[in-house]
Amino acid sequence: MGSDRLEFSMSTEKREFSMAKHPEKLHVGYGTAAGNNSLRVGREAAQEALHAIPGSFPTAVLVFASVKYNLVEVLHGIHEVITNAPVLGATTAGEICNAPQKESVVVIVLASPYLRVRVGVGQGVSRDWRQAVNESVSAPDLAPLFSPADSRIWQELTLQGKSVFALLFSPGNTKTADSRSFEILEELKRLSLGRIRIVGGSAADDWRLETNYVLWGKRAYPDSMLLAVFETQLRFGIAMAHGFHPTSRRATVTRCGNHQVLELDGQPAAEIYSRLQGTSSEALAGKHLKLTTGQPLGTPMGWGEYSINMASFFTAAGGVRLAQPVAEGTTLTIMEANQEELIAAGGEAARKALLRHTITDPGLVLVFVCALRSPLLGDRNREVIDTIKDLVKPAPVVGFYSFGEQGLADNGTNQHNNYVISMLVLSRQLSYGAQVSLENERLRGDLLTTRDQLQRLLSCSPAVIYSCKPSGNYDTTYISENVTKQLGYEPREITENPKFFGLHIHPDDCPRIFAMANGLPEKGFLSVEYRFRHKNGSWRWIRDDLTLIRDAQGQPLEIIGYMLDVTERREAQELLKDNEQFLQDIFDSIPDVLDILALDLTIIRTNQAGRRFNKQPSLGRKCYEVYHSREVPCELCPVQQTIRTGKASRGTVAIHVAGAGDRFLEIRSFPMMNRTSGQLAAVIAHVRDVTEYRRAQDERLQCSKLESLATLAGGIAHDFNNILTAILGNIGLVLLQEVIKSEVQDRLMQAQQACFQAQTLARQLLTFAKGGAPIKRIVCLAKLLKESVTLTLSGSNTLCDLSIPAELWAVEADAGQLGQAFSNLLMNADQAMPEGGVVKVAAENLIVQAKSALALPGGKYVKLTFTDQGIGISPKYLNKIFDPYFSTRHKGSGLGLTTAYAIIKNHAGIIQVDSQVGIGTTFTVYLPATEKETVQDEPRSVESIRGQGKILVMDDEKMVRDVLGRMLMQLGYTVELVCEGSQVLERFVQAKKSGSPFDAVILDLTIPGGLGGKSTIRELLKIDPQVKAIVSSGYYDDPVMANYQDYGFCEVIAKPYRITELGEIVRRVITDSGKLRSG
Repeated sequence: MGSDRLEFSMSTEKREFSMAKHPEKLHVGYGTAAGNNSLRVGREAAQEALHAIPGSFPTAVLVFASVKYNLVEVLHGIHEVITNAPVLGATTAGEICNAPQKESVVVIVLASPYLRVRVGVGQGVSRDWRQAVNESVSAPDLAPLFSPADSRIWQELTLQGKSVFALLFSPGNTKTADSRSFEILEELKRLSLGRIRIVGGSAADDWRLETNYVLWGKRAYPDSMLLAVFETQLRFGIAMAHGFHPTSRRATVTRCGNHQVLELDGQPAAEIYSRLQGTSSEALAGKHLKLTTGQPLGTPMGWGEYSINMASFFTAAGGVRLAQPVAEGTTLTIMEANQEELIAAGGEAARKALLRHTITDPGLVLVFVCALRSPLLGDRNREVIDTIKDLVKPAPVVGFYSFGEQGLADNGTNQHNNYVISMLVLSRQLSYGAQVSLENERLRGDLLTTRDQLQRLLSCSPAVIYSCKPSGNYDTTYISENVTKQLGYEPREITENPKFFGLHIHPDDCPRIFAMANGLPEKGFLSVEYRFRHKNGSWRWIRDDLTLIRDAQGQPLEIIGYMLDVTERREAQELLKDNEQFLQDIFDSIPDVLDILALDLTIIRTNQAGRRFNKQPSLGRKCYEVYHSREVPCELCPVQQTIRTGKASRGTVAIHVAGAGDRFLEIRSFPMMNRTSGQLAAVIAHVRDVTEYRRAQDERLQCSKLESLATLAGGIAHDFNNILTAILGNIGLVLLQEVIKSEVQDRLMQAQQACFQAQTLARQLLTFAKGGAPIKRIVCLAKLLKESVTLTLSGSNTLCDLSIPAELWAVEADAGQLGQAFSNLLMNADQAMPEGGVVKVAAENLIVQAKSALALPGGKYVKLTFTDQGIGISPKYLNKIFDPYFSTRHKGSGLGLTTAYAIIKNHAGIIQVDSQVGIGTTFTVYLPATEKETVQDEPRSVESIRGQGKILVMDDEKMVRDVLGRMLMQLGYTVELVCEGSQVLERFVQAKKSGSPFDAVILDLTIPGGLGGKSTIRELLKIDPQVKAIVSSGYYDDPVMANYQDYGFCEVIAKPYRITELGEIVRRVITDSGKLRSG
């Protein structure tokens, strides 16, 4: 067998038997393993233990292990299997798992709803055992049990039928330190006021006498004590036995100190001890006295019982070192026992533990056997465990061999002994106290259930039950809790005030009620109704039924009654009286016209809404007379259709209303059937004014037309820009001729300026068509504002007051779009003042803080205000003025402010409005400022921008293509012209292969039916990533135009353009690298 093989000694059959027998009280699983792999040993032992209790939740896990193992790895192995229970234990001088074992690990799993464990650890026992005890009992869970001032927890435990016992694992003797287990036990008894019964054993280390450990969680604590206090409702018994009997050899301690006896009978203790053992001190010097003599020492306790102590070594001062300290005057007796007596002690301890609490169904036997007994028994050690097992079957017997034991002596006192067997028997039976507690709990539960049932019956009942005295003020002695729900008062408010009812019955009803109550003794029963003040101050109608209860002699004993809130019934009676008016109120509350018509079309009921269409009374008149001023019924009327078919009908009619013009009415008619005969009795006509709805439909149709117009406008603007490009190009070429009359030159310059004004018109058309991303340049706002004012207010009777500082910051914007937004705002101001007036336009620099009230990032901004003296805007319309097609003016399109809003937003700005009716309106615009300086448009000569290079031009319009080619040639370039993208790719590749590549390409963005600029540049970049391309288009607000670099273009030029603009951009693009590619 391999050295890593694990050995198991647990009976699966017994485990399953114990589970099946008592599944609800206590489950015990146990396992043992041995080997060289510590992690595996811990895991395997835990798995076997847990296998015994499937489906149970562990309450505590006990671990007894040899120090040969890596204890931390053993604990980690256990925690891999059992993750949610406290793990505690100690190292041993041998393990017990239904039989003696060596160099193994034993794991015991306890699972019970009747167990709870509290654990504390104290370290450094050999250094300061008192400090270690205080540390352990100061653990948060344990502290209340060791606080004399806190008796509450003990009262709670008693009420719950719980008893308490503790497991104590403390350090045993080592070569360098005496065990302090005796002192630790005595201190714990003192701190707990003797209320905790303690059982346990002193930790050992396989007789190495070096270091022993207690185990808690995933740690092993050397030189430490562990106290585990168990609260339980299960029965348990604790007992000790040793099997020794006293001899006549004894002596009295006359001088001692701590664990050392210095004198016996007034002489050196070593000499007297040797004499009692029948030998000399020289023969025992340097030897372990107990292991050499095999005889422990006994101390009489009364009733013929002896506490067992042990002598270990002689001291240098001639004294004897004892395992437990003794006091002067104590008689020490040499104790003897044969093997049979030592074996029988196991059964004796078991019988005492079982009898201590009448345990007939043991679930676990936890045994601590002094390791010093093993040499006396030799190979008969197992028989001790067998004697125990015979008495507690089928409960497992587990534990370890210890270096000192704690338990209960026969006289009931907690003691620390040596050489003994200490035992805890944990039963599957509930203790008598627990049974009483559980029965009390059951009875309380039944009582609460009964009370809750009664309370639910009363709370769900509409009747308030009460009792009161039969005379005087009729003091209320009881009233059900549902009075709070019914009348708002707490029951005690009524029962504690003898005059409560007299004070809360309506003054008009009170004399009548009390007079009737005085006659109750004669009748024995009374039923009355009266008004009672609710706690919220309202009056509720109460029906009160009272019955007089008499005693055996016939004398009035009490009145029992119940009250019902009948307010709703009384109100319903009132409502029945006013039903006709109530129904009419409902009719009148409906905003639409609601008529009920007889089958001859006579209006038999209507509502106030009908008066909007006819001021004359309509009841009793024909509907066609009221609404149409006709003398005969309308042929297509939905009401007529319902009368003919008996089904609902719907239709729309037009009528003329005096003062309101023509109105469209939607009529829905519904049949009203006779419940008895099932025949049509009348018709309900629901008439709704849908004039505004029809207008909205017309507006939507108009919007659709506007969208079509916008598309048309975009196309016109594009074509218009192409035409302007050809015109401007040819004008520019003519102006470059050296010989030209000044008069002709002036005319050409005027024509050129007219083209640029037409360009502004084209830009407005494009902005109207689809807005789009702005092509941003550095813009001087002062100039743009002045131009917008001049253009918009020219010919108007509105004046403009401009206030613009000289140092106004520039913005980075699309001048065309921004000018359109300013013009729309100025036009709005102009239209707001039909009789004329002054619009104030002001600009200022503004620094916005990061956390200002404005919805803007922090930074520099230009603030613009447009203030008119017009009629103002009503507050109810302020949140709608930027909505598409919203207008408060008859001739307004509803697009001006919407367009302005969109443009400002596209420039990362905001626009706000403030208005007061009758005073005027102010629009405030915030635009991000730029620190870049504006570039002055200085006229440049053609000579200054001439260049050289090879240019490939693509444009689908021949006139644009031709004039562009002539302009480039005039500027000094070699030009090739193509009309669509596939030709560009072909010529570009050919030129590159020929060794004479193009220095730049100019691509029209939109080519109907062909490859446009956007697709062409994508393909060119694949051929030559360094290609230099300029994008051009009449659709200058296309995203490609605004963000041309994102698509691979080096520059952008919007149609139309001057020859100087063209020359400057082409030269900048070609000379950017410093040399021509064409050579």
